[in-house]
Amino acid sequence: MSALFTQICYGEIMKKLFLCILLSLVWCNIGFADDIKKFEIDGIKIYDNIFDILPEDIISQNIEKLKGSKLYGGNKEFPWLLINPNKIIDQSKVLNNYDFIKIHYKKKDNQIHYISGTTYFGNLDMRQCINSLNTIKFKLDNIYKSPLSRKETGIVPHSSARVIGATLKSVSYTYPDFGIRIICYDFTEYKNFSGPKNRRIRLEVQGYTHELGSWVNKNNN
Repeated sequence: MSALFTQICYGEIMKKLFLCILLSLVWCNIGFADDIKKFEIDGIKIYDNIFDILPEDIISQNIEKLKGSKLYGGNKEFPWLLINPNKIIDQSKVLNNYDFIKIHYKKKDNQIHYISGTTYFGNLDMRQCINSLNTIKFKLDNIYKSPLSRKETGIVPHSSARVIGATLKSVSYTYPDFGIRIICYDFTEYKNFSGPKNRRIRLEVQGYTHELGSWVNKNNN
């Protein structure tokens, strides 16, 4: 009788333990889902429908411009756009903090999987960019308090062999399904820089899904 009672109690304990674990996982997933919805650039959020953000003619024009691009495998599964913020439909949320915005969306369902805003710092030095990075970092630290990982670098060489001489400083937040990065780039010592001199120092704020990240890595090698 004692053994039977022990077995029953053990079974009930295991059921409750399993239920607690299940609920904790569910709540974790809900928390992470909410976190990605907090990130936006000029009113644009991950998983927004691209046609709710931009007029169809602007999307078509950008696709036409970039259709021959080999970067990221061209415009196939995840087309990418470079847009001026003044083209966004809802101008009430545009803060004019960025010189241009880059978007990747999934062609299958038109959902956005990547947003980045880029700000140029003219002929100012890297310190001005880092000051802006730190301001954004402090705000994100108050919002994203429980990432799987948070990494911050000093000023380090760019990892790509294609831009030898360029340096960067970055802060990244990693969650199960998405990531956020803030990066200051300095291309002043990159000898093959082909753009205007006043665009050599720039700040990028990026939000992306890991689904898009995996696809880019696969198609940009």
